[in-house]
Amino acid sequence: MSAEPNIGPTRRTPEPKAQPVARYVAMVIGLALLAVAVICARELWLRNSADVAWDSWVDPVVLTVGSATFEPWMLPVGILAVVLGALLMWIGVRPRTRTHRRLGSPAPLWMRPTDIARMTSAQTRRVAGVLSAHSQVSGKTLTVTVSGGAEDSGLAARVEEEVVSLLEELGLTALSPRVRVRPHTEVTR
Repeated sequence: MSAEPNIGPTRRTPEPKAQPVARYVAMVIGLALLAVAVICARELWLRNSADVAWDSWVDPVVLTVGSATFEPWMLPVGILAVVLGALLMWIGVRPRTRTHRRLGSPAPLWMRPTDIARMTSAQTRRVAGVLSAHSQVSGKTLTVTVSGGAEDSGLAARVEEEVVSLLEELGLTALSPRVRVRPHTEVTR
């Protein structure tokens, strides 16, 4: 009697994505608020200490803001503040960037476009007549550039066939391969 592992109900694995931009913005805002807290702590210390004769940093700011009247520069600064607020709101709700491609398998497997390009280059180098290969994934296009003999007219077809079979094996049929063949020129030294 063989014991089958009890995997349980299948759970949808979340797609790997890049860190949200809001994370870095929150770090910068947090550091700025930490600086404001240090200034506030200094002001409290100055107000509660009778033997320290340092000047306040907050009093001139409060007096300037309290006695401010309308100036022409205030309108553009207000518009910039609104734009900055809208930008920060967009950063907060912006979807994270996709960093991986899902493979067509029952198990949730993901690959980076760089890994797909490396695997394609390695597979392409095995094709007869290929001297060197370079692959790049951009959007839904896989570009494979190979160097081979100028007289080999079937090289592009063989490479494309190999690339298409690899993509089908991985379940990445949404990628459309584009093969470019550069004729190999002998370099003399």
